[in-house]
Amino acid sequence: MTFDTKKLAYLSVFVVSLFFTVITLANSQSKIQIFNVAQNTFWFEQGNPNALHQIYVVAEPNCSACHYFYNSVKPFIAQGQLKIRWIMVAFMKPSSLGKAAAILMSENPAAALEENESAFNNMMEIGGINAIPSILSDIKGRLNANLNFMKTFGFHVTPIILFKSTTGKIEIMRGALPQNIIYRFINVIGKY
Repeated sequence: MTFDTKKLAYLSVFVVSLFFTVITLANSQSKIQIFNVAQNTFWFEQGNPNALHQIYVVAEPNCSACHYFYNSVKPFIAQGQLKIRWIMVAFMKPSSLGKAAAILMSENPAAALEENESAFNNMMEIGGINAIPSILSDIKGRLNANLNFMKTFGFHVTPIILFKSTTGKIEIMRGALPQNIIYRFINVIGKY
């Protein structure tokens, strides 16, 4: 079997752009505003508190791209290199709200997120954690506020990745990262 390298190169660019899109905003002031608002959303942390690389990720419990991203960065979290502040939202499926609430209402939200991801059903695009039927109004309000954060800034898909680069520049991306560039991505992330 032979491959046309030119076609393969175009396909690679298409796949990368499909999974990973850097958001280009008109001015850096907009990125700063979005980042500042993200810091005040309802989030939980996962990873080494002193990790050299720290990011915010807006995620949905039934999102297959979020699941792919989670699995891509999991080794960096386990090695203590990456800390993530997860901003959970719920909009994809009727079970999303109950699953996001189950994660947030858990005594250990990072462990609950791991449960969701380890039992994720890719064929059905459904997270593995059981949705809770009765959601505290406070949690429902926080999830709605997180969703409003997404809507306010025109984000329509998850994951959304926000971080300061090692040079201090704020970057915002959406979509999962292809495995072949994840290592380069991690190395350009600084601290909040």
